[in-house]
Amino acid sequence: MLGRQVNGTAQRGGVVATAPFAPMGAQPIKSSRGAGNSMATDDAHDAATPWVLLGLVILFIAWALIEMKQRVRDQVNPRNIALNVRNLAAILLPVIVGLALLKIALAKLMAWFGDVPVLGTGLAVLTRIVGMV
Repeated sequence: MLGRQVNGTAQRGGVVATAPFAPMGAQPIKSSRGAGNSMATDDAHDAATPWVLLGLVILFIAWALIEMKQRVRDQVNPRNIALNVRNLAAILLPVIVGLALLKIALAKLMAWFGDVPVLGTGLAVLTRIVGMV
């Protein structure tokens, strides 16, 4: 069995010799069977790659829009509207009212106990966390 030629001599036997390590930037070894066939295939593949990627991105965007429309349609269902209003009342209103009341309470406590060494520092830290200052 003949292998590939290395250094001008054909290798015989069951083992095929490999070419020496090519430095960076070296051109690929062309086949003698198709005088440039593999390079033409690579060029065609490289030219099609952006179009395939663009098609995949378009398909993903279309899928996301359809999925979003379906979710909106599900949320507009009257059964879900009542649930959304309940969630709004149960989550959003206590946060808004509770945060306002906490700021007022911290301001009052800072006025009363601001001079106490440990308590005043703790209140100052809580005031910064809540965002009054």
